[in-house]
Amino acid sequence: MPARLCCLIGFLGLNICYLAGQEEDSWERHIQTGRKLHAQALYKDAEKEYLAAIQDAQALNPETTRSASAWNNMATLYQEQGRYGEAEPLLRRAAALWERLVGPDSQDLASCWNNLATLYQDQGRFAEAEALYLRALAIREKAPASDHADSPGIWNNLGQLYVAMGRYGEAETLLRNALDAREKELGSEHRDLAPILGNLGLLFRTQAKYPQAEQFFNRSLDLLRKSLGNDHPRVANMLNNLAELFQTEGRYSQAEVFHKQALEIKEKSLGPDHPSLANTLNNLADVYTVQARYSEAEPLVRRSIRIYEKSLPAESPRLSQSESPDCLASTVGRHSGTLSSQSAREPERRTHHRNCKLANRKVLYAGTARALMGT
Repeated sequence: MPARLCCLIGFLGLNICYLAGQEEDSWERHIQTGRKLHAQALYKDAEKEYLAAIQDAQALNPETTRSASAWNNMATLYQEQGRYGEAEPLLRRAAALWERLVGPDSQDLASCWNNLATLYQDQGRFAEAEALYLRALAIREKAPASDHADSPGIWNNLGQLYVAMGRYGEAETLLRNALDAREKELGSEHRDLAPILGNLGLLFRTQAKYPQAEQFFNRSLDLLRKSLGNDHPRVANMLNNLAELFQTEGRYSQAEVFHKQALEIKEKSLGPDHPSLANTLNNLADVYTVQARYSEAEPLVRRSIRIYEKSLPAESPRLSQSESPDCLASTVGRHSGTLSSQSAREPERRTHHRNCKLANRKVLYAGTARALMGT
């Protein structure tokens, strides 16, 4: 499963913060420190800072946009950790407060709708995600041109969603528009280009345009490594996407190396129960399966299912597909008969496995990212 490269309007896009022209206070210090820690994937420390910001806002006056901003930032942090059940109510509370205090056309509300849409996208709730992305864009389009700077992030997210839904023409238009806008604004070497480049890679890989896909993936990976270092989960997401490309091309040795690198980074930075880790476990199992290394694949698949059960709602399409007996059987190679009979049925097994994998790709994780760079 590809790693999603989404633009959360939070730290990896626009974590909402006010009072730029006012004297720094305790609330703002906690928000700014939390954002810096969040950017470094230091999630436990960032959570402490955001919690302190929430407490400050509530103590001063709970009915101000400070509370909404702090809830938004905390929610983006939870989402990156796969803590969807904790993120969603915070985003809903933030949206309700912004709408009540600032109005339905608030740019901050548009940012919050974008973040909630990425949450639904992570969970495979595509119709709900699309509706919120379009709602956020409608708010952006009502604003003066100077306030449209964040639209490319939403175009990126909606484009990635359309890739997952098989709406490739619409996806390419949105992603290319997002890339053009970001390059004009930031130049060709800025890290905010990385999620858009990665999603164009996903689009071209899905369309079997493999050389183009590899070019975009490598450019995205280079920007991420330059800006975040080699051990950031965003880098792991891009390694995952390249590994899947190699696997599709039959370059299994390279795919295995890249998946293992991604797995090591994610286990260190995200912990043992993050759904992005489950995606990489599944992908490495896929590599083993197509090489008939069933005993190595099976424990990876079963571990990924346990992670999905912990992190995803029971109605999630991704969870139901990962638990499909047919797909599990195809992944772990549970064929009856002797080894020779397994070999005779190998073309049939590979076809069925590929069909299950394609079904799973319609409920991508990602990854991921931001302009929030994407798993």
